[in-house]
Amino acid sequence: MILGPHHLQIVCELAAITFLIGLLIGFVGAGGAGVAVAILTTAFDLPAHAAIGTAIAAMFFVTISGTISHLREGNVALQIGLVVGLSGAAGAVFWGGQESGG
Repeated sequence: MILGPHHLQIVCELAAITFLIGLLIGFVGAGGAGVAVAILTTAFDLPAHAAIGTAIAAMFFVTISGTISHLREGNVALQIGLVVGLSGAAGAVFWGGQESGG
C-alpha cells in the first residue's frame, strides 16, 4: 500500500499527539490508553473498537520497554507476574469472543 500525502499528514499528527500524550502521562505516572482512545475517537473519527485496539497495540511497545527496564533493575516478581499475566491472557482468550447476552 502506498501512502499518499493525506495519509502522511495523519501519521505525522498521530505521532505528534501520542508523543505529547506520552510526555504528559509520564509526568503524572498514569496510563495513557484512555487518553489515546479519547483522542483517536474524537479527533480522528476512529470507531471506538478500532481506537481501543489501536491504543492496546501501541501500549504493547511501551509495556515491553518498561518491563525490560524493571527486569534490569530487579524490580519484577517474575513468577507472580507470569501467573497473573498468563491467567489474564487465558481469561481474555476464553471470554474475548463472547458477547453478553442481555
